[in-house]
Amino acid sequence: MNVLLIIFIGIIGLVFGSFMNVLIMRVPKNISIVKPSSFCPQCMENISWKDNIPVISYILLKGRCRHCKKSIPIMYPLTEILSSLLFVVIYLKFGLSLMFLFYETFNENNGYNVDGFLKTVKECGIKNKKVFVVLNFPNNPTGYTLTKDEAVQLSDGLVDIAESGINVIAVTDDAYFGLFFDDVLKESLFSMLAGRSKRLLAVKIDGITKESFAWGFRVGFITFGETFKGDNSALFKALETKAAGYLRATISSAPHPSQSITVDVLKEPSFKTERSRLNAVIEERCKKVKSIFDKGLYADEFTPYPFNSGYFMCIKLKNVEAETLRLALLDKYGIGVISTNQTDIRIAFSSVDVENIEELYSVIYQCCKSLTA
Repeated sequence: MNVLLIIFIGIIGLVFGSFMNVLIMRVPKNISIVKPSSFCPQCMENISWKDNIPVISYILLKGRCRHCKKSIPIMYPLTEILSSLLFVVIYLKFGLSLMFLFYETFNENNGYNVDGFLKTVKECGIKNKKVFVVLNFPNNPTGYTLTKDEAVQLSDGLVDIAESGINVIAVTDDAYFGLFFDDVLKESLFSMLAGRSKRLLAVKIDGITKESFAWGFRVGFITFGETFKGDNSALFKALETKAAGYLRATISSAPHPSQSITVDVLKEPSFKTERSRLNAVIEERCKKVKSIFDKGLYADEFTPYPFNSGYFMCIKLKNVEAETLRLALLDKYGIGVISTNQTDIRIAFSSVDVENIEELYSVIYQCCKSLTA
């Protein structure tokens, strides 16, 4: 047992508990958690760093404010102590199993970084002897779908990881399935994973109402893949029972009206034709966006990430913080986008008429320029 590591984790827990105290006190009062600095809620005097050390300062000050001498609520040190104990207990129970590993999504050839993905999955799997993977293509937020070669490499890699002794659950999130606009894989990765290893369970999640442009209905399907050739009925029964129990426990009851409507729609003879027509509309908008960036426009302010499918695409900003731009676009122009981190903005080009797309990106560019002027 590494005593020094336990002490270090306990200290991290104290710091986290101190931050929780800030949230508990400020958030309900709509006070920023950044400014002002720590202050006594009774006399409003600023608290210096030496009086703000978790638990220790409370003991040295004998539970009273240095300025007004009024009692400091016992809740503060208790929250810090409980947080510290929780961190230590989690470490003793699970070890350092909560790993934060990262990899670049795209490689230098503007393709999916399959090597980085598989390396990260393997590292997590070696540590925990199991790994849970979500494969979301067409991807949200980037709008990228794997090429056929990338799909083969990725699926073969996951099978190899499973065969090395690591249990793998691979969930294919196919909520935007069908919206493919380039020469990419036009089938689910589920078919390339199911039945290939006893240690690999493939699970397919379909968002049929998203695929059918009825986003609010929230109807989907879950399909479990076989793990070996032969009779999987006992496995499927257990999985179905567990999944049904979890769904009942978390969402209470299923949306029966929307399910019934969805079933009727799928039976409608014109359904495929209507969906193909709408797919063509989205594809036209996607190609319009591509044509704008093919001209090299706006490259001094932002560049696109690779995209070839779905409803969305992302741009990488060069000079402006993403959240600052998001707020400016909303306040000044009534344009809604999503900031996914400090540099990236997700744009739902699918919701913009094709004749307005060029203006949309022009306005985003102008807004970037105004923020850096």
